[in-house]
Amino acid sequence: MSRYIRICKYLQDNWPDEDVMLADGFENALIGFSLDSPASRMRAIYDYDKSITALLSNNDEWSWDDAVEWMDYNVLGSYVGDTTPLFIKRFVDINEAE
Repeated sequence: MSRYIRICKYLQDNWPDEDVMLADGFENALIGFSLDSPASRMRAIYDYDKSITALLSNNDEWSWDDAVEWMDYNVLGSYVGDTTPLFIKRFVDINEAE
């Protein structure tokens, strides 16, 4: 069973009444779902850097910068309604690494 199918099954089993929009091709970058107030719509949440890695795995000639440019313009720059997926950039505290 593909990761996409498992994600869809998970959503159907846990939130059958929610219409969650998924970002095509970023299944391996999915990290969770927003659980806002009942008045808000549930949204898929993706890891930004893992999304860049997904783009690179499907575009052999792209550099990291090419993938970032494409991601920022074509994905982050797209609004498709109140269930538009969210992409997060993880905070890394360099002081905790020491």
